[in-house]
Amino acid sequence: MHVIVYGIGSVGGFYSYLLAKSLENRPEHKLSLITRTRVADALNSNKCIEYRKRTNGEISIVDKVSTESFDYAPNYAELNINPEDEKVILLCVKSKDTKAACEDIKTKFDEKTTVISVQNGVSNEAKVESVLGKNSVLGCLTNVAAETIEPGVYLQIYNPVNPYRLQFGEIHTENGMARVNRIADLLESCEITVRRSENIIKDQWAKLVWNSAFNPISALYKAKLGELAANSQAKEEVFGIMRETTAVARAKGIDIPENIADTHWELTNREEWASFKTSMLQDKEAGKELEIDELLGYVIAEAKKLSIETPFAEKIYDSLSMNKV
Repeated sequence: MHVIVYGIGSVGGFYSYLLAKSLENRPEHKLSLITRTRVADALNSNKCIEYRKRTNGEISIVDKVSTESFDYAPNYAELNINPEDEKVILLCVKSKDTKAACEDIKTKFDEKTTVISVQNGVSNEAKVESVLGKNSVLGCLTNVAAETIEPGVYLQIYNPVNPYRLQFGEIHTENGMARVNRIADLLESCEITVRRSENIIKDQWAKLVWNSAFNPISALYKAKLGELAANSQAKEEVFGIMRETTAVARAKGIDIPENIADTHWELTNREEWASFKTSMLQDKEAGKELEIDELLGYVIAEAKKLSIETPFAEKIYDSLSMNKV
């Protein structure tokens, strides 16, 4: 199997390390990375991809994998693709870049290629299929807490609940689980914890409840998770958006628990998560465009279709929209 990680930011870089570590002595599989110039330059210079793990505030592991165990290129079109191989693409780009990435993938896309959308939000799969066709993509979510220290150097905050889990499944459930199981078997052999989902849309909306609140509010307050938990106004806004998103999901017929906001808060308000920076906060600090339209904007738009009021979501969306970067 040929595994391609498309987008080597925090999450993509973390999974790239795990795959490179596991596949370096398994020649029957191949790993390729699609990187931006600054990441490629770092890999060229350092000759490795570096991983660090933080446990209880302290760096507990530092490891490196040589670039000899994988190849990398600026775009998919430049990869050496064998049409006889099964290809699995972990799509780890920002939502706004989904269609452009898929247009690149399309240059060498074939029926033996599967895209896994390792992205925020619940609308990326439709974007993938609009370019690559029906059944080209599996829905996915990840619970890894990863950060980019510098290009080519990635940090994971130890998560005692689900260390680096990938959860994915068929968008079109009539396809069954054969493809999901085949890909999951390989990823599990790479020590990536996998959950094989039979209802990935429900699972994605459950995560969107968390993402739509914590990501934008952390960016607005420029605060880590522990700092949000200690701020009474931020806590009220987090709960407000989580409950609004829950209401939208349930109105759409997606059977997530009514009390999911309480569950998310309980799992997040932990000492080991206190120093974590959400992906949107990382983007804010790096001066990158924020994914507010894909998270809050999507929730607000769906709520309007259903005549559901979203005062908390709209307040935070408007505040962030005044300065998206």
